[in-house]
Amino acid sequence: MSNRVKISLTIFVVILILAFILVPRMGVFLVVDHELREADAMVVLMGSVPVRTLEAVDLYEEDYSEKMLLVRSSPGGRELLEEKGITLPGHAEQTEMVANELGVEEENIVVLEGGAGSTREEAIIIKSYLEEETEIESL
Repeated sequence: MSNRVKISLTIFVVILILAFILVPRMGVFLVVDHELREADAMVVLMGSVPVRTLEAVDLYEEDYSEKMLLVRSSPGGRELLEEKGITLPGHAEQTEMVANELGVEEENIVVLEGGAGSTREEAIIIKSYLEEETEIESL
């Protein structure tokens, strides 16, 4: 085996070892943990409806915020079902329904239109809403 191959193999092994040591610990640098404070509104991002909705309702019940902001999402393939007369509730509608069932009053849930397909799109829609809604100063 040539010296060049030995050096390349050694570098590869060192990089591999470092990856196994460092990668699992990278989350420490990526996660920011802040103490919860009361806010004028909370944003419930679409995703895992049961988990996120339950957490939002817990925060609502603990009086961290009275108002929930949701963005109507646009799940792919929905139009195919609608062509067949089937209505599939989106994440915002599911979250609203579950939150209502768990005691969140309807007037405390704001569903924003926009058909978001990503978290980035949700953020843009929420930013737009907040620019008009001057009562909300904290999220």
